[in-house]
Amino acid sequence: MSQPQIPKEKLAELQALQVQYEQLKALQTALAVELERVRRELQDAEVAEKELAELKEEKESLIPMGPVFVKATLKTKVLYPLGANVFLATSPEDAVKRLEERKKALQEEGKVLEAELGKVSQALASIEAKVAELYRGLNVAGQAQEGAKELGERSS
Repeated sequence: MSQPQIPKEKLAELQALQVQYEQLKALQTALAVELERVRRELQDAEVAEKELAELKEEKESLIPMGPVFVKATLKTKVLYPLGANVFLATSPEDAVKRLEERKKALQEEGKVLEAELGKVSQALASIEAKVAELYRGLNVAGQAQEGAKELGERSS
């Protein structure tokens, strides 16, 4: 029994689906990595927000200066990252407000990424179904060709 010949148009369609599948798979991986980054950043923001809520604007402390200690009132400033290695010296309350805004933005970004990931996963499933259908069609056609060949050989 010989291998059935795949029609050129079916072969071209399978190759196009393969390329599309590989591109979508790469996009799916990139979206998953980005979604994980957003989730980690959101988790970090929540931890920082809890820690900042415990800070007070001013705090009394003993500062060692050689053999003596000085009782001093320290003003708390937080360095909040603005991006590109630029930081803003601000109060803990302002930093909490900024973190809340950042968390909202991250949650929204996470929702968008999840929706995109869902669309990509659906597209991948659709391509898989198309490929399976094409192979079923080719397998049926191949069996029909083999059957016709066997009938031709028997009648000879």
